[in-house]
Amino acid sequence: MGVKGSTTSIQVSSNVFGPATATIKPGDTVVWTLVGGTHDVVQTTGLNSCTAASSPSFGTTAGVGMSGSYSFTFNTLGTYYYMCDFHCASSGMKGTIVVSNSTMAAALLLVPSLKVAVVVLALVAVLLL
Repeated sequence: MGVKGSTTSIQVSSNVFGPATATIKPGDTVVWTLVGGTHDVVQTTGLNSCTAASSPSFGTTAGVGMSGSYSFTFNTLGTYYYMCDFHCASSGMKGTIVVSNSTMAAALLLVPSLKVAVVVLALVAVLLL
């Protein structure tokens, strides 16, 4: 019997996904819950994209408002981008799911400036040795 993953909740309302970014581990489930308005959860082609992925691995049907909640269990490492098809272009309603075995790796993916800080600290440590 496998170990059950954790569940992360994302509220969908007022043209915002909350939180907009979630970092999870493989086997964890994300539950998007509609709090108000007409929204959907559609996988996109990239970080700043409002274009639906041609072969999405998760999400609701684009242009069809969701009701209640939608959940998906992420088993594959990677960074997944999604949007609300109704509000991406007009309101920038987008989100990101990072599936990682490492909390530090996820942080580096999300905060490029953190990469620079880590490299600088590593160089200082080497110089001090």
